[in-house]
Amino acid sequence: MKPYISVVIAARNEEQTLPHAMTALDRQNIGRTQFEVVVVNNGSTDRTSAVASECGADCVAYEPERGTNIARERGWRMSQGRIVAFLDADCEPPPDWLLHISRALSHNGIAAVSGPYDYGFRGIPRLADRFYAHFCFAQAHWFLPLFFRKPIGIIRAGNFAAHRSVLEDIGGLPPRIFWGDDTAIAVAIVNRGGIVRYDSSLTVKSSPRRFEREGLISTSWRYFVHFFREYLSHNTP
Repeated sequence: MKPYISVVIAARNEEQTLPHAMTALDRQNIGRTQFEVVVVNNGSTDRTSAVASECGADCVAYEPERGTNIARERGWRMSQGRIVAFLDADCEPPPDWLLHISRALSHNGIAAVSGPYDYGFRGIPRLADRFYAHFCFAQAHWFLPLFFRKPIGIIRAGNFAAHRSVLEDIGGLPPRIFWGDDTAIAVAIVNRGGIVRYDSSLTVKSSPRRFEREGLISTSWRYFVHFFREYLSHNTP
């Protein structure tokens, strides 16, 4: 019997973080037979594939061409579920993550659902992140079209899910390497008339390593610039 949900994890040199993501999936409060886990090794040079197998992945694929959406594309094409959920290898979803996704996508007209990351920030960075991720993103679907006359949906690509039929309808995930990968997906869906629901309660823990390595302000600015580059560069059919 085919699984109801497929979880696709794109991983590049993630032998240290992947076990935590897999453990969190093992703790989901839906039966393990209801979902499968597909890990895509995106050109890793460490033990990512071996670790994925050891941790119970149902399928471990290899994608040599580097790119987050390129690896995710390989993964969902190899999956079988009617719903495809995408999780980053350094993320840990709560026990009700898949159940929450299933319920959100059961509403008529909802093509995809996404939610924020919890980076574990403290102090002012945490307040700023919560304002950005829980307020700005949650309201963007109505205030951005007021200014730019273009529809938009908000997707965090390491924490989102969509109906398989929606992914097929948009012709697969736009082949972005990293920056702007999630916005490109959202634009493709809304341009086909799909509704993307951003749910602030659909939160997963994520590593702050990129912010620590590149700086909070610099990294946030790059996300901001690439979001608007993708949003404003596509014309609505």
